[in-house]
Amino acid sequence: MATKTYAVGDNEVVKLWSKRLAREALKATVIYPYIKDSQSSLVTLNPETQKGPGDRVRMALRMQFSADGVTENQTQEGNEETIRTFTDDVVLGELSNAYRNRTTLAQQRVPFNIAREGNDALADWHAARMDEIAMYHLAGYTPANTLAGQGQFNGFNTITAPSSGRHLWTESGTSADQDLDSTGDELTLSQIDRARELAETGGSTGLVPIREIKGLPNGAKYVMFVHPTQVTSLRTSTSTNNWMDLQKAMLQGGAGKESMIWKGGLGIYNEVLIVVSNRVPQGVNSSTGAAISTVRRAIFCGAQALVMAFGQGFGPEEWRVREETFDYDREYGQNALNIFGVKKSVFNSSDFATIVVSSYAANAA
Repeated sequence: MATKTYAVGDNEVVKLWSKRLAREALKATVIYPYIKDSQSSLVTLNPETQKGPGDRVRMALRMQFSADGVTENQTQEGNEETIRTFTDDVVLGELSNAYRNRTTLAQQRVPFNIAREGNDALADWHAARMDEIAMYHLAGYTPANTLAGQGQFNGFNTITAPSSGRHLWTESGTSADQDLDSTGDELTLSQIDRARELAETGGSTGLVPIREIKGLPNGAKYVMFVHPTQVTSLRTSTSTNNWMDLQKAMLQGGAGKESMIWKGGLGIYNEVLIVVSNRVPQGVNSSTGAAISTVRRAIFCGAQALVMAFGQGFGPEEWRVREETFDYDREYGQNALNIFGVKKSVFNSSDFATIVVSSYAANAA
């Protein structure tokens, strides 16, 4: 009886590795759950370039309606609003990584499948890079523009600093990350309140309000990404009406192990879903452009904060995986490649749906 075998380079094997890489990468990605083909999602995915040629895509940014509306004694005709949209371009580029190993005696010596481990390693690498690129754009972490020098860390689109009126600092009267240099400048719940107020009002300078994100869990309307060091500040603060006080009240009210304290998370505060990511970037010195290791930039996000596009045949769940053999099949290699572009939404030189909150956030140990 004939037995079907799969060799390196077989189409079935390549498809298997591609599916596995996509599945494992998505598990490790913080940003993926917020990517949708919708103008009401945090990350708006534009599918145009997935269906045809082109190395850039023009994204439409929809503004909120602002009219008063009419009542039964008023005429609607002639008092309609028009949908106001503005555009922002996203450029696509190619990002690839690969590994190469001995396959004969090397495979004999170890109890695991080298190809499978290599595929998983590529998945981890792609997941980390996609999250890094997303966070760098959202936080306006401009040092990433020059990392590696070819777009590997900025998603092939220039990262811009937080725009005027969209950047908050935890120290009163401060307007630079380098001034956050001591205890007392940590992230607190009041800073989340400040960010939400700014999002809903546009602030004193009259910026366009930030739209709510649709489809978030438990009634949340916005998302805020915070670094683990900022989480420590929130969880250990003993000031009145801070995170621990709220959790104590929940415990006393019978929440028990439903409290986020026991789950190691932050949960939802003031309808803001707080998401922890160790890829939330450091602060940036406004004078030198250098990173500041004791400062982190938490990112408050509304709808269409980030735009993302992929090339034809590619997507968040679609990589091109190729296998190769070398040296008379004694070496084996695998490559994973994606074509995509990422960019923070900006309209008229103003960040469309992001507010950066810089805080002192030194490592606890």
